[in-house]
Amino acid sequence: MSVVGRAAIQEAERLGLFDAVKWYAREAPRPAAAKAENVLAKSPAMEARARRIVDTGRRMVGSLRWQGGTKLDEEAGWRLSEKTLWGRDNDFGRWMRGTGPEPGPSGTMACTDAVMYIAHRAGAVDEATLRRIHEEAADAASAAWRERGDSWPAECAFWKVMDDHLLRGERTHFEVDPAMGISGPDIPAGHVVMINNSHAMTSLGTRDAQGRQEVLSHWVHPERMPPDDGTDQPFGRLQQTSVQEVVASMNYGYALPIDSAAPSWLLGG
Repeated sequence: MSVVGRAAIQEAERLGLFDAVKWYAREAPRPAAAKAENVLAKSPAMEARARRIVDTGRRMVGSLRWQGGTKLDEEAGWRLSEKTLWGRDNDFGRWMRGTGPEPGPSGTMACTDAVMYIAHRAGAVDEATLRRIHEEAADAASAAWRERGDSWPAECAFWKVMDDHLLRGERTHFEVDPAMGISGPDIPAGHVVMINNSHAMTSLGTRDAQGRQEVLSHWVHPERMPPDDGTDQPFGRLQQTSVQEVVASMNYGYALPIDSAAPSWLLGG
């Protein structure tokens, strides 16, 4: 997903563009899913999956490439585009569409893709399940397009299905008091952290020396890599950072909502 600027959000609200989101929340179909509390793992199997995700993700730090957010391909039935918003090849999108191989260490993908890819590499979710999730999202987007005839509700429908898997458990709001340096509640390992419903990260379940909530984040912030391909575009890699550092790099302060929950693959379904 891509981060939307505050000015763009305000303009969208003024124009009533978020009416589509309200419509989707009320009418669009979504998969049935049992909710689970956003608490520490209660079963050995869930705890083991979370540990594999964290350990695998730590080993992957410094790999992958972020070169623009995800976009959808209307001509391909609202599936992930094979190109990013920056016009670069989306290796994860090609893999999900069956037009490319599973991405390697230098594969290009967006933040949400990386969250799923780490879980896949950890053995927490298989390729067939990832494809089913994406087909389910594309089907919801296509249904919204047929109903509304507009791209905005179609995109909302796609990401609502994705959110239902990324944040399958009960959502917990993460609060930060920058003046006091206090934040919480603690986010369990393996849970997905979402900033402003636009940037997804994987919680490591730990705090750094400054008491900040540690995460794995695939983005061009807070660390931006210089261009290395003859263009003037920087790129991002998978980073071990913190919620606080990522939010600080967005320059919006803590007005942006920060939520977390257990993903469907951590809960075993």
